[in-house]
Amino acid sequence: GITDSAAWRPEFRPRMETWNTGHYTAERYGLIGRSVCPHGSQIMQALLIRYAIALAVGLTMIFESRTSSAEDLLVFVSAFAAGDDGAIHAYSLNSVSGQLKLLHRTTDAEHPFFIALSPDRKFLYSIHAAGEFGGKDNEHVSAYSLQDKSGTLKLLNQVSSLGTASCYLDVDATGKTVLVANYMTGSVASFPVHGDGTLGDAKTFIQHQGHGADKVRQDGPHAHCIVVSPDNRFALSADLGLDQILNYRLDAAASTLVPSAQPFVRTSPVAGPRHLTFHPNGKHV
Repeated sequence: GITDSAAWRPEFRPRMETWNTGHYTAERYGLIGRSVCPHGSQIMQALLIRYAIALAVGLTMIFESRTSSAEDLLVFVSAFAAGDDGAIHAYSLNSVSGQLKLLHRTTDAEHPFFIALSPDRKFLYSIHAAGEFGGKDNEHVSAYSLQDKSGTLKLLNQVSSLGTASCYLDVDATGKTVLVANYMTGSVASFPVHGDGTLGDAKTFIQHQGHGADKVRQDGPHAHCIVVSPDNRFALSADLGLDQILNYRLDAAASTLVPSAQPFVRTSPVAGPRHLTFHPNGKHV
């Protein structure tokens, strides 16, 4: 359900579902939804081959307006595929009947593995991988503006993610910084957001170093997510390849990341951390 707290923003947590043989979760985080990220590199590559056509891996929900009916929700679903098969779909969701109605397809988004909305819900940011996802060429982060209640998106610009298999995006609470995690190359980066919603080139790029105990899936770093803390002061990245949660201090105004005084914590060996989330009290992860 939706809960309100002075220390935390509203949260919406639907149960795990299955969609076109791909799994997704959605999380209300200041009216922003998030999708699942890749599995270990070997499993991920097999899944990409098996489910290459229209694998829905991203889901984002927003209220159309505070004054509109509670039944009217706008939902974005990213379809993971190359070419026009890969698209960002906008649906109208009737929260009473549960019915979805397709409103619009944005087809200039290839392999949009993850999507995130700005806090003011005026802009949407998406992974973009032309041709091959997780290949030798760096992927991109695309910036879109929401044109109207039909979910029509206008491409504003694209910047290099500075890595491959880019699998996670987060927008800070001020809407001035976008963060990305790159799975295959094991790195994170931060990008400034201009007043018109466009992205600037990366202000910070951090290459994770090391490996884990499993020589197959932990042969190197694999940054799986990067999540902004509720107080907007830190960003935590779960790295599957290192068995670590890396801790960065976030300067949202400058769009920069620097390692915190406690730069990381270790998980148990071969745990392979993928995702993390904060408790509503902001004290536990």
